[in-house]
Amino acid sequence: MWIVASLGPPLLLIGYGLFKSRESWRSPALWCALLAGLASAGLAIPLEAFVETLLGAALHINEGMRAILTGFLIAALPEEGVKMLGLLAAMAMLDRRRLRSVVMVSIAVAMGFAGVENILYLINAGTDWQSIALLRGAASVPIHGVCGLMMGALVVGTIANDVSRWAGLLLALVVPVALHGTFDTLLMLSTPEFIDLKMPAVVIAMLGGGVLAVALCNSALVAAAGADAERDLGGPLGGTLRAMVKRAGRLYLCVVFVPVVMSGFQAQALWNASLLAVLPAVLTLDVLFSRPKRPPLSGNGEWIRVEPA
Repeated sequence: MWIVASLGPPLLLIGYGLFKSRESWRSPALWCALLAGLASAGLAIPLEAFVETLLGAALHINEGMRAILTGFLIAALPEEGVKMLGLLAAMAMLDRRRLRSVVMVSIAVAMGFAGVENILYLINAGTDWQSIALLRGAASVPIHGVCGLMMGALVVGTIANDVSRWAGLLLALVVPVALHGTFDTLLMLSTPEFIDLKMPAVVIAMLGGGVLAVALCNSALVAAAGADAERDLGGPLGGTLRAMVKRAGRLYLCVVFVPVVMSGFQAQALWNASLLAVLPAVLTLDVLFSRPKRPPLSGNGEWIRVEPA
């Protein structure tokens, strides 16, 4: 059961990436990206330990400083850094005519990393593994997925718009680090004056990050369509699959918010449920309803390209 709990959520996020990029489970790049994610997780462990040793006494100044340094420098920067390396390595296996597939590759790298992280957490969880699996499956894994989505979208935008490669790659690293570090820092802060604001702040950060990632992804798919000369940008699901996604989403939300009703709609229970529901809801709504705008076509049906003067 804990193996299913560890790998189930990452597989669902990979399915989201495949849907957005119109790729297949049989894609060699997907499996190379997963292997790259697994390898990046192994690389992150000693790197995080090294950074923690390097910071030393700075971690003991006060609780707030410890949370910030741990969230951004010990967790977010090394983890997103090794995932960036994994993404660049996996992109070498891509068909260069399929720029949009970078989105799928980036999410797959992130999910390979998250799968290893989940297994390590649940192995050490003892008898309380169910609650940890729920928290990680509904919050931590989607955060990794959203960071991967941002990273892939920004890399696609960098290539499609022919901007400075170094500036684009730096932005593709900084933005996920900012979201990841904010999430970890807010979760670790437990000072008395912040405790009542902790869960609302985490939920708002997750909602903002999820919406930004989806917007960046849909914008990048438009840019990739022009570069790839493709007309299928994806869009809402239809038929039986759409109905299944809707039913699964409603069932999940009902299960998550049952404790809220049982608690008499207490604020803490509401925020806890929102933490578990916000990113799955954002990504599900994107799958069900988003339809990216297509770039303009010329009279002969080709994409209109804007060339520099």
